[in-house]
Order: sequence, then structure tokens, then C-alpha cells
Amino acid sequence: KSCPCTRSPLRITMKQLLAGGRLGIAMKELQVVGFLDRNATKFGWQLGDQVIKVNGVFVHSQNEFTTTLQVALEELKQRRTPLHFDIHRGARPTQGFDQRDVVYPLDNSSSGLPVAQRHRKFKCC
Repeated sequence: KSCPCTRSPLRITMKQLLAGGRLGIAMKELQVVGFLDRNATKFGWQLGDQVIKVNGVFVHSQNEFTTTLQVALEELKQRRTPLHFDIHRGARPTQGFDQRDVVYPLDNSSSGLPVAQRHRKFKCC
């Protein structure tokens, strides 16, 4: 099985947020580790998805992801510009995930996206 880091990324497009203004995913180290809303899977999210870009901007840490996502959410809100997430699929989900490792929104932007403060590390290689 080849490493997902070397494969072409997949794209998930969200033209709107889920109920409550959420993406519906729980993330740790830029990896999807759970679902806050099962409807997130309808957009194509899967456990283990590793986010590498948000609306064409590379993200290397959870902080970069949060900042980039906030800009993208404003674009969605003001101009109805869809959210595009380029991901690698196939990485093993983070082992030993603990709900306490997920830090919920840092502001009241209603993104509904949990964030963690750790640097991204692929779990595949």
C-alpha cells in the first residue's frame, strides 16, 4: 500500500455549513478524528482524512488551519464562495484519540470546528 502523502490530494467541497454553522468534524493535528454531525459524511469526509489545503492555501498546523478557515468562512458568508478542502486519504487515524485532546472553538465565529494546538504529523509513513 502506497503512502497517502505521495498520492494526489482529494477535494471536499462544502457549499454550505451544517446545522448550527458547523463543518461537523472533530480534528486533531489536521486529521479528522470524529464527527460532531453525521451529515458531514455526505460531503465526503472520512475518519483519517488529513487536511493539507483550505481554499487553495496550504496549512501546516492547527493554528494555520483555524486562521485560513476563518477567512474562508467569511468568504462563504459574504460571497457564498464554497469551502474547498484538499485532503490526503488513507492515513491511519490518530491512535488513542481522547475527547480531551480536542479543543473546541477559540472564538464565537460559529464555525463549530474543534481545533487543537499541535503541529501536523502524518501517521502514514
